[in-house]
Amino acid sequence: MNSLGLVAMTALLVAVPVLGASCGGDGDAGATLPAIITTTSSTLAPTTTAIGTYYIVKSGDNLGNIARSLGVDMNELMVLNSIPNANDIDVGQALLIPPATVLIGSLPAP
Repeated sequence: MNSLGLVAMTALLVAVPVLGASCGGDGDAGATLPAIITTTSSTLAPTTTAIGTYYIVKSGDNLGNIARSLGVDMNELMVLNSIPNANDIDVGQALLIPPATVLIGSLPAP
């Protein structure tokens, strides 16, 4: 394509949107466009707060009874405290108790 053809092609591509924008229906310049409907949505994630709670092992305690009395899973208690053997806890040992998840807020059902 030579430079004259390229110039003609460029002029045509520039003119097409202008011509298209000037085309109208019945020529009523006072007509308004239909309203645009918009919607807004937001997502709120539940917020959780974890506070470290400890239990100090007493004489006669075992991990199963501690977990039951605190309402936590014994395996979770073992993992959280790096205890490989449930029978291997010592008097005076501080055990980190898994926090309960409390839902602070939630969105109403749609």
